[in-house]
Amino acid sequence: MIKLYEESAQLGHVKAQLRMAFFFETGTILEKDAKSCFEWYKKAAENGEVKAQFSVAMCYYKGQGCKKDEEAAVEWFRKAADAGFERALYNLGYCYEHGNGVERSVDTALYFYAAAVDKGNAQAQKRLDAYGLTLEQVKSKFKEMPQ
Repeated sequence: MIKLYEESAQLGHVKAQLRMAFFFETGTILEKDAKSCFEWYKKAAENGEVKAQFSVAMCYYKGQGCKKDEEAAVEWFRKAADAGFERALYNLGYCYEHGNGVERSVDTALYFYAAAVDKGNAQAQKRLDAYGLTLEQVKSKFKEMPQ
């Protein structure tokens, strides 16, 4: 069975690439291997798979299976966020709030937190609450992403 997944993944089948990453990430069927996990997620991400883009960002952010690189993490979070992936929207907000991989900007963080809240992200709502802001207040302040 694993041979078929690997062959399909090598041929560019995105779902098989995701499955290979999962196998290496969890130790299901294959021995855990962070580097192989990252490589398979990256292949799927480069083929446009949004969940894989988020996973690649997390790998870069944490340095799992690759060298820690917060700037690269932000780039991959942005790709997943552009597709509306709510956890990527939240993580971009977090990166901007704390200056991780980008220049610190609370306004930009609030923009991404609001976008994540729109998608149902409870963590992002907590961040808006921490600033004493409602979603409506942030949306009225930022019609577009702050520069």
